[in-house]
Amino acid sequence: MTAKGLLLVFIEVSDALPESEFHSWYNDEHIPLRTALDGFKSATRFVQADGQKPTWGAVYDISDLDFLKSSAYTELAKTRSAREADVIKKLEYLERRVYTLNESAPTTVSSAFAGYTEGTTLVAVSIDVAPENEADFHKWYDEEHIPLLSKVPGWLRSRRFILADSGASGALKETDGFKAPPKFLALHEYTSAENLASPEWKTATSTPWRNKVVDNALSVEKRILKIIKTF
Repeated sequence: MTAKGLLLVFIEVSDALPESEFHSWYNDEHIPLRTALDGFKSATRFVQADGQKPTWGAVYDISDLDFLKSSAYTELAKTRSAREADVIKKLEYLERRVYTLNESAPTTVSSAFAGYTEGTTLVAVSIDVAPENEADFHKWYDEEHIPLLSKVPGWLRSRRFILADSGASGALKETDGFKAPPKFLALHEYTSAENLASPEWKTATSTPWRNKVVDNALSVEKRILKIIKTF
């Protein structure tokens, strides 16, 4: 079954929580409890590759949004261990974003794509546009932007999503720089961050149509992330 939902998580670890303890909990307890459920189709951890915070995170492909309302999933929070409760309490920041797949967008996958792979790069671009600009925004993405990105050396896959829900907690949320996530997400995968310095990348990100879309956008968020572990 094709995954029609996406759960994107960003995390910042506080000084009260040693990173070794954080990684042990995430790898050995938190994710295995989730991947044991049929609704989780994949689980992938990443670290920032752009110098921005939050530093850590994970992306989960899920069957659909209804799965997150199922008792199998909601019981995880109700029955969490004392260890997990302690780790979560010590996180400086925790943000969950839930998306539904934009099924009207073309499927764009390279023949070289072999699933999430450790060491590869994720580029997550989120954009909000005014309702009157949405048609042009989608047309640009489908007809120009992703076709140009697919010519970048090392490009593997591009998928588009629509925000369904989000929530955040922790100290970073209280800062002036915190903003709710934009509505539209594009998740692009490349073999390496070095691909983002290629002439093809520069062409894809500097066309007149692209500049018009970005200039008219209500908000734009871009993260460059490196996959560190797959499950």
